[in-house]
Amino acid sequence: MIDYGGKWCLPVMVGKEDGLLAIAGVWNNIMKVEAKTWIKGKRINSLMKGVPGNECYIRFRIDLWLGDTPLMFKWPRLFALERIKDCCVKDRVPASNEEILQLCCWDRSPVTSVEVAELVEYVNLLNGVVLSAAKDKWVWTPDGAGKFSTFSFKSLVSDDSSEDVLFSVKGPRWVPLKCRIFMWRLVLDRLPSREALRKRNILVGSDMCGLCGDGVESVDHLFSACSYSMGVWNRLSEWIKVPPIFAFSVYDLLEVHRGFEGEDKAKDIVRGLVLVACWAIWKARNDKIFSNGRGDFEDIFGEVRSLGFLWLKSRSKHRNLVWREWCNYPSYML
Repeated sequence: MIDYGGKWCLPVMVGKEDGLLAIAGVWNNIMKVEAKTWIKGKRINSLMKGVPGNECYIRFRIDLWLGDTPLMFKWPRLFALERIKDCCVKDRVPASNEEILQLCCWDRSPVTSVEVAELVEYVNLLNGVVLSAAKDKWVWTPDGAGKFSTFSFKSLVSDDSSEDVLFSVKGPRWVPLKCRIFMWRLVLDRLPSREALRKRNILVGSDMCGLCGDGVESVDHLFSACSYSMGVWNRLSEWIKVPPIFAFSVYDLLEVHRGFEGEDKAKDIVRGLVLVACWAIWKARNDKIFSNGRGDFEDIFGEVRSLGFLWLKSRSKHRNLVWREWCNYPSYML
């Protein structure tokens, strides 16, 4: 363990995978958990904020030290032009306001309207920023004293009621329990995808997607990046009359119903249809692998409409559903 600007850090060995740096083992799992952990709508790493002083431990554009977001996200065009992307705060914050631009180190000068606009914001925000003569340090923002403690973290998590669970098997009730349990396993990455089987040293031959064959079959690829599943989401968005669904992960699919303009009953139907679509995609994947099925996205979407109609009509108060009206718009009865 080493003291790095007030943070105790453990040096780890990294290797290259497909030309990119990759952290192996337990630290990789820790980073994955950290990326999925949200408290009060914020990622856990955003609750630690740097207070720069006269040292070079806090990075100017990458670390959070000014405002509510790292400067690399606030000014992405300037970050792309930055020659030394991991420069520290001390290297970019001058002793006087007149030197702000003199300390910049660009690959080229900002010339486009967007780059110039970001540069103006950059100068305005840094005006008046004065570094102290103390050492760099990190503070835990939820605590008034800035000190992290287990009690402070536990209290913060206990108070957070909005992000307790990513998915609950309790609803929507019109979707069968087997389908809701499937979705729960999907969110936890507990489905036997080819990538998951390979990680458990189970030989499955190729680890490419069972539907499209264009990428490693992880749950995120199969349900969001696969060309077949993307076709299903496009057809579903047209059917329920929402903007095109662009999902980059399974978690994005859980938020589709929030973008639907309608009452809670209509959102419940949309949420249920997303679950049915995920179920149908997984079923089509299995049929194609084990039964030489077609795996066509139009067939998958047809399965979504059929199962949705059957389950909603037989498992809810909407006993008078009409198939023709249902095919035009699933929330027509509301």
